[in-house]
Amino acid sequence: MKDLYRQLGCELTTAPYPGRRGVVAFNAHDVSGELFRLRMIEGSYEVEFVRSGQPVLEAQEAIWIHGSRTLNANSKIGYVIGRWWQENHAHANVAQHRYVKYSNSGDLWLDYERHLVDGFLANNILVETVLEEGKISDKPVLAHLIRTSQMYHYLGIEFTPFMSDFSDLLKDQALTQ
Repeated sequence: MKDLYRQLGCELTTAPYPGRRGVVAFNAHDVSGELFRLRMIEGSYEVEFVRSGQPVLEAQEAIWIHGSRTLNANSKIGYVIGRWWQENHAHANVAQHRYVKYSNSGDLWLDYERHLVDGFLANNILVETVLEEGKISDKPVLAHLIRTSQMYHYLGIEFTPFMSDFSDLLKDQALTQ
């Protein structure tokens, strides 16, 4: 993303906001946009916005477990409140596993490392990131693929010309890969 922005003559500065806080910051104009969001977020925006013309990423949303464990009805699966797809999945599938709510991902990673939960809900991008950052050391195994989701880039409506150029560049990049 930073390379694409640079090619368009802009410097990209990011700030990590969990789930709903990113929407609040965007709606309050505290940030100019959001990276890597599902289209389902659009109904939560209270400001006019423009979406990238195509996805910037595809993510595998799944249940990930310790390699030594088997996913079953007694499996304790952690998820972070505020991540809508995780909340929706946990509530809709409460009879399949024992879902455990966390108010932040840090506590979830600690409990995963301590084997207090058998696994967690996450996408493959997050799993790769927490492994690289050393937040977890026990590499999880994808136990159940929930879905593959396309993630988009959103900006305030005032950035429509920029988003058009960004989308063209993104499309050109996809064609060359």
